[in-house]
Amino acid sequence: MRIGELARATGVSVRALRHYEQEGLIRPARGGNGYRDFDDGAVEAVRPIRGLIEAGLPTRLIREILPYLDSPTDLPPQVPCTHMI
Repeated sequence: MRIGELARATGVSVRALRHYEQEGLIRPARGGNGYRDFDDGAVEAVRPIRGLIEAGLPTRLIREILPYLDSPTDLPPQVPCTHMI
């Protein structure tokens, strides 16, 4: 799906989605024409990002947290590092 379709499906602006991509939070494929091509899982990927941003977390921390949200079998460290606290 294109970025406009993802924006409508998630309620997140196209500008915000481009920012998420620039920050490395989402990674769309690119078509031969250079257009972003998001898979169906992108809708589910954007929702927690939006929630974490609304909770006040900066994108640099969200980037570190996302792998733990993607794979619930990977346990986070027992003692979080100081910058995460």
